[in-house]
Amino acid sequence: TNFSDLHNMPTVLIGVGNNSWTKQLAAGQLRYGFVMNEADHPYAIRDNRNPGKDWVRGDQRSDSFRDYAIVSRLLDPRVEQVIVMLGGVGAHGTEAAGDFVTNPDQIRKLEAFAPSGWAGKNLQVVLSTEVVKGSSGPPRIEAAYFW
Repeated sequence: TNFSDLHNMPTVLIGVGNNSWTKQLAAGQLRYGFVMNEADHPYAIRDNRNPGKDWVRGDQRSDSFRDYAIVSRLLDPRVEQVIVMLGGVGAHGTEAAGDFVTNPDQIRKLEAFAPSGWAGKNLQVVLSTEVVKGSSGPPRIEAAYFW
């Protein structure tokens, strides 16, 4: 995918570590972002307006842990198109984000967090999923931001 592809049509970008466009378009500009965690976990999600607030994936060796994801929808002025970016701290988080954006029942849950007219606004949603014995549960909204 090149820059002109992004400029010509709305785009859905999936993944974080393996998607250079997601990294480039989201780098330091959005409220919620992925960061390296120097502790036991290679990635975390940070609230850039509240730097003490991180969502860190649990220990994957455990029978049960929590994984996290971000879904962002924005009109990017650099490409003048709507871009949807979704990705997880781990694979289970990415799976939960995919479930969230493709399931109308999940999208309806966002309405509890949303201001009026939210359908036309930029948004970011932090999601979590409980992973039990290798299977992801349904996505749960941890935080949402609209502008």
